[in-house]
Amino acid sequence: MQKKSFLLIYAGLLILIFLRVIPFIFPESRSWGFNHLIFLPNGYSVAFFIIAAIALIIPFLKSSEKTGEVLSDWFSFTFFESHLKHLYRSIFIAIMTALFIIFAAPTHFLGDGYPLLNNIASDTGTFIKWSEQGVTWILLGVQSLLGPKNINNALIAFRIISIVSGVITIWMFFLIAEIAGDNNLKRLLIFAISIFSAVMLLFFGYVESYPILWIGFTAFLYFCLKYIKSGQGLWLALIFLAFSVFIHLQSLVLIPAFIYLLFSRGYGLVIYNRFKTALIGTALIGTAGAIILFIYKYNTDLYFENMFLPLLSGKPIYPVYALISWPHLLDIINQLLLLSPLLPILIIFSVKYLPRIIRHKEAIFLTLTAIGSLLFLLIIDPKLTLARDWDLFSNSACALSILFVVLIHDSLLPTVKRLLTSILILLVIMPLPYFLTNLNEKRSIEYVEYMIDLDLEKSFSSIFILNKYLLQHGYNKKADSLQLTYNKYPFSKSRYDWALAEIADGNIEKAWSIFNGTLKDHFDQNYHVVLKDLYLNEKNYAKALDHINKAIQLQSYADYLYGYRGEILLQIKRLDDALKDFHRAYELNNGDPNHPEGIAAIYFRKEQPDSGILYTQKMLELDSTRAIGYYMLSQAYLKKKEFIKAQEYADRYAGFVYNDSTLLPYLQHLLSSMKKAGGS
Repeated sequence: MQKKSFLLIYAGLLILIFLRVIPFIFPESRSWGFNHLIFLPNGYSVAFFIIAAIALIIPFLKSSEKTGEVLSDWFSFTFFESHLKHLYRSIFIAIMTALFIIFAAPTHFLGDGYPLLNNIASDTGTFIKWSEQGVTWILLGVQSLLGPKNINNALIAFRIISIVSGVITIWMFFLIAEIAGDNNLKRLLIFAISIFSAVMLLFFGYVESYPILWIGFTAFLYFCLKYIKSGQGLWLALIFLAFSVFIHLQSLVLIPAFIYLLFSRGYGLVIYNRFKTALIGTALIGTAGAIILFIYKYNTDLYFENMFLPLLSGKPIYPVYALISWPHLLDIINQLLLLSPLLPILIIFSVKYLPRIIRHKEAIFLTLTAIGSLLFLLIIDPKLTLARDWDLFSNSACALSILFVVLIHDSLLPTVKRLLTSILILLVIMPLPYFLTNLNEKRSIEYVEYMIDLDLEKSFSSIFILNKYLLQHGYNKKADSLQLTYNKYPFSKSRYDWALAEIADGNIEKAWSIFNGTLKDHFDQNYHVVLKDLYLNEKNYAKALDHINKAIQLQSYADYLYGYRGEILLQIKRLDDALKDFHRAYELNNGDPNHPEGIAAIYFRKEQPDSGILYTQKMLELDSTRAIGYYMLSQAYLKKKEFIKAQEYADRYAGFVYNDSTLLPYLQHLLSSMKKAGGS
């Protein structure tokens, strides 16, 4: 039996190494989770396969099982049994921290790195996304301690949080391995699969919202497992669950596992046994209610619908990418191999013993946690393509991998010991090319170029960000090549902009023609902005308002959309609603003079000149060349019968008439009004 298990696991290792050959044969294949060797010099690939070959030879040495046992015993004694264990852990973490700092990520193309960096650094206002409010407030707080808001301080704030998150997360990995592993071998395996993972990239000064999420996630895992085993830590588990949800709402997927925890032992188990039927009934009703609410939201809220992948046919921008589609399923495989390179081997280790799950509380808990994470990975639409949104789903494999180690039966331990040295070597070398690619400027550029080509339809934002970076850093040839790629592909955004330009020039018929010849993507706010302008031109305010409402649903942090809606509401004399929208736009971006202008215009309409004057002055502070501001101030002071100030601003308005004769009638009207009011 052991021989059969050994051969099966060994064959699995061979297949996983062979996977690394596929990208060399098919460089453009969908292999972003394990293709990083093709971005490195050939010497790295030679070294990788030589080390892999050595790892595959080791299990056939007579001493392999004994070596595995010695390694696991040494690890367990050093980090879990020695009276100096905390010192040894601290030394290990200090080494890792030094690596995080020395090799801090030079580029930020994965995730929403550059947009987030610019948002945190913006001195005109920072938007706070509803799903990740906590981390944004923390970033802003750290940045405020560093000095003024600018790119440099924002980057330092991200790096501080990234590195500190790494330090705490690694410490939690030690604790999780200690409590989840019931023998020396399992402790080593749990720690090794946790630490030798692409997840570690999050702690190399990574610019995104997710590094700090790992503090809450790992602490939640640890204290839940501690409660299951000892009855202690329930409140700390709840605190770290709340912290995780505060950091990012994706942590809501952990709630079912926590509910199980509540009723798994102690007073909670007593309550469950006493009211079992009622609790199960309540759970079923709650589940049914959640499904009904989900269906309702999905059918009535465009933003909510856009969060999820369609079942069989993808969204207009990328029809081949749906929940049940080869690209998505391949992406899930890539993601899991990126996060847990030897996950298939762990499955082989434990698949025979899966029925044990129902007999072990920690296994049930880990299963529920894994299901929540995997369900999130399965149904949520990766807006940037999964290869770039990998960090959003970075905890997908953690609980699952730990579960499979926990389920390893004692009868398989000799086989695991025999393979342990090989497993550790492969665990080290498999994620290493990912780090070497993304922690090097030129290689990270090549990697994101590959991902752009892989899913060109969804790469508009990637092209824009990368092109800007290339131009700023002198990669002109690459920028030209990228621009050529952009020009060849008919991105909808450029056609929408073209249609808007024609509307501005009064060519409505041509604008309709351009729009009708463009991809109809109702998940794109630009689609609705064009329709808003087209219907507004026809004075169809109801339809214009409907489309701008949909645009705001899709992009609720875009200040200009609230400004657009405010303008429509102003035209149909819904002044209070228009005022709210202009205030919201100004809150999101206090550097755009259009927003205080809109606020001022409404206050003047509402006969509140003092407030109107205040916001007109704010507008002129942002743009002193706006003639309309001086006209508005002159009119306001005229109504207040402060003729000297009214005359002062009328004179300043007159200064613009020399360069723009279209302003003359308004000046004449202003002077006539002053004369009638008794001014000079």
